[in-house]
Amino acid sequence: MTLDKNSESYITDLQIRRLYEAGLPDPLIKEVLQKRNWKNISSETIVFDSHNTKLCPVSVLFDILKNNKNYHTLCKAVSNNENITEEMLEFLSYHHDDWVRASAAKNSKISLKLFEKLIKDSSAVVRASAVSNSGQFSKRLFNLINDPSEDVRSALAQRYDVSKKMLKILANDCNYYVRCAVAANAHSSQRTLTKLSKDPDVTIVQLAAQNQNLSLVDMKRLSKHENRLVLRSLLNNNSLPTELFIHVLEKTSILESKTSLYPYIQSTASKSKSP
Repeated sequence: MTLDKNSESYITDLQIRRLYEAGLPDPLIKEVLQKRNWKNISSETIVFDSHNTKLCPVSVLFDILKNNKNYHTLCKAVSNNENITEEMLEFLSYHHDDWVRASAAKNSKISLKLFEKLIKDSSAVVRASAVSNSGQFSKRLFNLINDPSEDVRSALAQRYDVSKKMLKILANDCNYYVRCAVAANAHSSQRTLTKLSKDPDVTIVQLAAQNQNLSLVDMKRLSKHENRLVLRSLLNNNSLPTELFIHVLEKTSILESKTSLYPYIQSTASKSKSP
């Protein structure tokens, strides 16, 4: 299939969807979209149709950004468009609306210079959005450990590239959601998880129980836990040894039904112990 390069025909959203449903290759659909008469399409259509939003030409998008006062529209356009430039992101980083600046902070094309500017923004919403942008990293992130906003600290604790030292500090955070994020982070150390597996809040203990970095000592200790939710979480830990898994599964079934729902588990366990 080839396209007429001189065609100026208007292609409707319905036609675009039908092309996707027909299994047309993405490069060809992209070529079709690039031929649209964008100036005849409303900004709402461009923004709220995901295919349009990603491929809208830079010139049209910039007009939307400068002239449209619907900040939700601005946010969605910035978050999804793959043609957005550093110039646009910088323009948006000075916008008076917090959520518009937050959208710029989340964009994967943001530069390190702009990223470091936005992690120091006066708005916690913007700082949290910048921290959650996994495409950028700065040593200045360490300064956010003591950020007054729990949303920022929680976003920091969720990053895949956060250091073990930072996670250790955040494990002592007074905020429940921050400690939850640390307990769920795949890079938390065994020592950090030992602390969180003893947390007063059972949800944090659950998250620590299913973290694959949890030590065998802590797994054995949690296998004796009387809370079935903690035991269920432990069963989801892929690092749990088979023999301990069988023991926890049996204990969980007894706690839930007062009787064993898995009689074959007992026979399997006894066979594994026989010489």
